[in-house]
Amino acid sequence: MIRIAICDDEPKALEFISKSISLEFERLGVLFSVSEFKSGNSLLDEHRKNPFEVVFLDISMPEISGFEIAKALRMETDDVFIIFITSKEELVYDSFDFRPFNFIKKEEPKAFLKRLSRIIAKLYIHIKQSSLIILELPRSEKKAIRIKDIVYIKSDKNYLEYILTNSPIIVIRGKLTEIEETYIEYHFIRVHNRYIINMRHIKDVNFANNEIQLINDNIVEISRKYKSAFDEKYTLYLRSLR
Repeated sequence: MIRIAICDDEPKALEFISKSISLEFERLGVLFSVSEFKSGNSLLDEHRKNPFEVVFLDISMPEISGFEIAKALRMETDDVFIIFITSKEELVYDSFDFRPFNFIKKEEPKAFLKRLSRIIAKLYIHIKQSSLIILELPRSEKKAIRIKDIVYIKSDKNYLEYILTNSPIIVIRGKLTEIEETYIEYHFIRVHNRYIINMRHIKDVNFANNEIQLINDNIVEISRKYKSAFDEKYTLYLRSLR
């Protein structure tokens, strides 16, 4: 379940934002809970008891500002998505110090809802990528890794090599056909009989040479069999991030 917190000292704004966020997550068909706060200190108290994954913050509040709340959150963890909401667009640059996921301007409802819908769609991609997956290692050992840390998975006969961002390669028994469907929902894509890659980690695509350059500078071949499907799905993925 995705735990979401909203903090705004204006009751009507808080109610409108809460209902709008709930509708967007309902459309995504995921389990979530929304907690409303009129006070930043109340939000922080609850977060320390049971952390939120997503926090929507009004910046201008009398008791404690959204920036102060964000600072306190960041001092405790990086594993929270912060989205600022404000009518003062000039504050957007000041918000960067707190590494927000995004920024929504308070404006007329139709424009606000359109912006909110786009941001939540992008947010959901990042939330899924932050999920943990358990790998079954030899000798009945297990290893938990985050989806976003997997750059690509390579098949080598009856073994799978997990190439990660900042960790040694993990090798387990298995076949790509057995795991492919599991990873598709996390925005992985098959590009070759031997490779599925995390689209998050694509650095460049050279269709002339049928090559993909990944963030670790590894080059992966795109086979003719998968080229058309890759082009279509990667284009849709990039559009979803805008």
